[in-house]
Amino acid sequence: MLITLSPGPGSIAAPPSSIIAASKVGYGGRVRMGGWTPVWIDIVAPASGLDGTAAVASASSAGSPGPAVRYSTPVRAAPGARLRVFIPAIFYDARAPGAIEIEDAGHTLTSLPIPRLRPAEELIVALSSEALGAEAVAVRVERVEVAYVAAEDLPPVWQAYEGVRLLVVRDLDERRLDDAQRRAVQQWVWAGGRLLAMPSGDDTRHLSGPTLASLLPGVTAGRVDGTASARAVFTLAPRPGSERLVGGRGLRWQHGRGQVMLWDRDAADPHARGQLEAVRAWEEVMTPGPPTALPDLEPTLAPLRPVPTRTQVLVAVLVLAYVLAVRRLSRLAASARPAAIVLVIVSAGLATLIAARVAVAARHEASGIVASIVVINLPGTGSGLVHMLARTVTAQASEFTLQAPGGLLLRPAPASGVVVEHGRQTRVLGIGGGLRLAGSGVMPVSITGSFARLPAGEVAVVANPSGVRVEKPWILLAGRAQAIPEMSGDARVPLDAQRWQARDRLQRTEPNHQLLLWAFSLLESDAILKTTPTWLVGWVRDPALGLRWGNRAESTPALVLVPLAAR
Repeated sequence: MLITLSPGPGSIAAPPSSIIAASKVGYGGRVRMGGWTPVWIDIVAPASGLDGTAAVASASSAGSPGPAVRYSTPVRAAPGARLRVFIPAIFYDARAPGAIEIEDAGHTLTSLPIPRLRPAEELIVALSSEALGAEAVAVRVERVEVAYVAAEDLPPVWQAYEGVRLLVVRDLDERRLDDAQRRAVQQWVWAGGRLLAMPSGDDTRHLSGPTLASLLPGVTAGRVDGTASARAVFTLAPRPGSERLVGGRGLRWQHGRGQVMLWDRDAADPHARGQLEAVRAWEEVMTPGPPTALPDLEPTLAPLRPVPTRTQVLVAVLVLAYVLAVRRLSRLAASARPAAIVLVIVSAGLATLIAARVAVAARHEASGIVASIVVINLPGTGSGLVHMLARTVTAQASEFTLQAPGGLLLRPAPASGVVVEHGRQTRVLGIGGGLRLAGSGVMPVSITGSFARLPAGEVAVVANPSGVRVEKPWILLAGRAQAIPEMSGDARVPLDAQRWQARDRLQRTEPNHQLLLWAFSLLESDAILKTTPTWLVGWVRDPALGLRWGNRAESTPALVLVPLAAR
C-alpha cells in the first residue's frame, strides 16, 4: 500500500516523532468508545532497522484502576524504510485514550500519547470529495454523525466498522485500496453492515469495480434524458432478488445479514440539497435495518473446565495404588527391621512426589478455556458468520497464552492488563482466570441444503463438498426438531413425521445442550434468520476454528447453522 506520511483533514493525528511519522485513529477523528476502532500508523524505521512490534496501549475505563490493554502487531523494516501499519484497537477513555508505542527487541523506541478522542455513538462514513447533504438529516437522528474519509483509511478487517451505521461510496479510486480492505467491506456487509453506492457526477466506473460490483443490487444501464436534476440520472437494471427503494431513487437488496442500496443519481448535487425528495431519500437509507447483533452467549458457557477422563482415571489408579502400598508398608514397618523402615521412608517419599506431580498435572489439565462457538451460514456468500465467547479457567494466577485464527478478533473483558497480538494468528496473553473473550469473524462454509415436501414425505437434501463431519445434527422446522444421522458428505435425509419433537422438550444432549437451545431460540426470533423456516443444526470440529491454550490444542466443537432453501 502507498504510504501517506501526513494526516488527512479531520483526523485525530498525534504529533510526529522521528519514528512515528503520522497516525490516524477512528473515522475522521470520531470513535465509538468500547468498539473496535481502526488505527493507522506511518512508521519510518531507524538507521538500525526495525524488528519488533507496533502497539496501541489503550487505557482502562475512565476512573477504573489497572494497567492498559495492549493491541499489537509485528513490524519488520529495513533501515530508513517507510511503512504503514494497521492495528484494530478498543478505547475506553476519550480524555486520555492511551499511547502508540514502537518496540524493537523488547525495548521501547518511542511512545506517543494519543490526543483526546471525539466520541460518537454511530457514524455515517462517506467516501466523497464533495459534501453529500446528509449532515442536516443526520443531526435529527440521535447521536449519528457524518465522517468523510479517504479510501486508503478504510480498515482491512470488517470488525473495525463497528459503530458505522452506513457506509456511503461516491468517490472510489481502486488503486488506493488493497484486497484486504475490499474483503473487509464485503464481509462487513455479510455480517450485517449497510452500504449505499451512487454515481459521482457522470462517473460510474467505481460501481463496476472489484470492491462494489458483486455487492450491488443492480447495474447502470444508461443515462435518463430530460430530467430536472443538474447531475446525471441513470437507469438501473435490477438483479434478481432486488427491489425498488420506497422513494424510487434506486434499488436495494439483502446481502448476507446486511443490506446494499444503489442510487441512480449523485447526492452531491448542490441544487437538490435540502429538497424534500432528497431529505426523504436520506431518511430512508439512514433508517436502521433489522437488528443484527446476536444474543449474549454467556448463559451457554460451562462454569468449570472438566478434567479429561484420562486424568481422572490416572488419579483414581494412583490413589488406589497408594492405599494398597500404605497397607503393605505398614505391615513391613511393624516388623521393626531397619531395612523395612528405610523402605517405608523411601516409598513414602516417592508416593508423595508422585502425588504432587499428579496434582500439578490435574491442575494443568483443569486450566484452559470454556467456549461456545456458533457459525451461521450466510446464503449466497460461501461464508459463515462466527460468533464466539470464551472464558479462561485457571487453577492459580499463572500466565497464559491463548491463540485463535487470525481472522477472529477477540475482545477482552475486563479490559485491563491483557496483550492482544494481531497477525496470522490472534494471541491473547494474560494472567489468571475469569477473563472473558468475545470473538467475531467470517470464515468459508461450503455446507448448503434444501428442504422439500414431497408426496412421499418431507426430505432434507444436504450438499457438503468439504466432507467435514457434522455430528449429532438436527433439522429445525417451525418450533419442532428432529435428530438425523451424522454426515461426512452429501446426504439425502427422509424425515419421519412421527419423530418430530418440541424444541423446548428435548432431552439433554452433548456437547453443549444450552448452546443448542440458544441456537433454536435464535432461529425463531431473529428478524433476519426467521425468514428461513427450515435449518440444519449440527456440530463440527473445524481446524480453522481451533483455539490453543499454550501448546495444547483445545477441542471445542462449533455449532453450525445452515438454512435449507425451500424447493
